[in-house]
Amino acid sequence: MSFAANLARPEEAVALLGMTRHLHALRPEPALAAMIQTLERVCVIRPATGAPALFVFGDSHAVAMFGNYPGIHDIHYGASTMHAIGRDGLDLLRPELFGVQDGDEVVFLFGEIDARIHIARQRDDHGRAPEDVIAILVQAYLAAIDAKAASYRNLGVTVAAVLPPSNDSRLLSSPEMRPVGSIEDRVGFTQRLNQMLRTAVERRAYRFLDLYGLYGAPDGTLPPAITIDGLHVGTDARFLAIHALGALIGRSI
Repeated sequence: MSFAANLARPEEAVALLGMTRHLHALRPEPALAAMIQTLERVCVIRPATGAPALFVFGDSHAVAMFGNYPGIHDIHYGASTMHAIGRDGLDLLRPELFGVQDGDEVVFLFGEIDARIHIARQRDDHGRAPEDVIAILVQAYLAAIDAKAASYRNLGVTVAAVLPPSNDSRLLSSPEMRPVGSIEDRVGFTQRLNQMLRTAVERRAYRFLDLYGLYGAPDGTLPPAITIDGLHVGTDARFLAIHALGALIGRSI
């Protein structure tokens, strides 16, 4: 039995297919071409011929909130930031490689890492004003999404808000998760980032999935009790986002 047939779920084959196509474009090796052919045979991208598919492109929060759920293809871009998507644009963000077609719905969920680390680091290490950093982040990020959406005639686009920042002490014990700046800084950064995102999205024919409004506590932080590790939303709480997304795009998920 092949490696592809052993995948735990069809959505994993879709994600692996897209990543392998991306790698093959950089390194056109026969082994990668053979892997692509195998994956194409086992992939189930849409529930029926001609039926729209739903894709969520994002960082680890996309996996935590939308992964392993029937009918959703979660495409994990690793620890990618909003900054990276805006900087690398068409080279990094390539939905077509994952089978996205006209009529499909795509969700973009990035930015938590930027609010937790990137913005304060730019302020502290380079003397940049957070307002300027945030404005450039949003402008470049939406420009990358615009460029991809422009290659389709009829693509449903949803931009997710950045989740509330966590003040959970568990983050301090993990170097890759440790925040930069105070929790007050990060609440302010996240709120301003989401304000600018919402405004930019409303200027376009896109949808805005308000994850901050869904999960934010009165003090603007992410409640530790709803997380699995102090940062990622847990299994029970994630259904708020799944149901909100279904209502937003007008289909049952």
